[in-house]
Amino acid sequence: MKQASFNALTSLRHVVLGAILSFLFIWVLSCVFVDSLVTIEYDKDLGFLVFSPNIKECHRSEGWAETTIGEHGLIGTQDVTDNNSSKIAIWGDSFVEAFQVNDNEKMGARVNASLRGLGFADLIAIQIGQSANTIADICYKLPRYEKIIPTLRAHYIVMGRLDRIFPEDGVLCRISFEPRISIVETGFQPQMQAVKNALYRFRLDFLWYLVREDILGKKLNLAPNLIKHSSGVNSPQTTTTFRSDVSGFLLDELRARTRLPVILIWCPTVPVIKNGSVVFDDEDADKVETIMTQCEKRGIKFINMSDAFSEFYRTQKLFVRGFPNSRPASGHLNAAGHNLVAKAITDSILSSEEIRCFSSN
Repeated sequence: MKQASFNALTSLRHVVLGAILSFLFIWVLSCVFVDSLVTIEYDKDLGFLVFSPNIKECHRSEGWAETTIGEHGLIGTQDVTDNNSSKIAIWGDSFVEAFQVNDNEKMGARVNASLRGLGFADLIAIQIGQSANTIADICYKLPRYEKIIPTLRAHYIVMGRLDRIFPEDGVLCRISFEPRISIVETGFQPQMQAVKNALYRFRLDFLWYLVREDILGKKLNLAPNLIKHSSGVNSPQTTTTFRSDVSGFLLDELRARTRLPVILIWCPTVPVIKNGSVVFDDEDADKVETIMTQCEKRGIKFINMSDAFSEFYRTQKLFVRGFPNSRPASGHLNAAGHNLVAKAITDSILSSEEIRCFSSN
């Protein structure tokens, strides 16, 4: 009887020890190979939720990079509000959030490197990006950032997908059609953010992905059968109906919210791989032409990166999207894509006396 109890206790110890060692092993691996959670908190100066300051976001699912989050949710930099240098803001969604590339590879850092090389040491670029940001969200945020960073001199807005930048629903705001087209706040509140913050603090991010996405999201399937996944290669680029009246209204709002120069930068999904061939046609060309005309009428400059992206592939045989651990020619901009956008921004600054005059050079 005593021997049986001893054997049972020993087995229990082995099980507990094995569980602890397995957990520690998974924890160590997850610190290296799993995306870290993004923590969010309320910014009293801005009056809305932003990324928590002074944290590092490790991204592994697409690209392999670490991103510094500064004060007021600034991407790839620390606090610049006390810096008296003139600044240009680079706005956007996940294309400007840019978790997929390291800080020194992001478009803002590349612009700053170019400006320093040209002698413009007192003009710096800052990135304000958040996944799913729309023009409506930027209209809401833009005057608030101008208030806390009074040395802003221009706004560059990077667009990677029209259905992400001109939709009816955004993060903090959405479009209302009754009684007329208007921007209304959504009252956005992230779910279980306190849990995310705690998991991030102890680097237990993998528990969130395991429970919330794999188990509750039913991505984890232990049954002995085949699971079909969409390849996404030939999936349509846009998922919502483009409305020129909505884009026109949003551009009007954008123009009304600031007196500073506003420049839109379109980053199309070109070149792209379709049916085994490299295609250079922008499926959204007609819609982009409409937006370009609308911008011209409102005094908003428009930069189309289609030719630059295509020419880069033709000369370098490299895509501006995609990473070694993701599909080529799809997803977010890689370091080469960021560098090309940075060059376009730098050229725009150099050609604009209105912006360049704020530098002592």
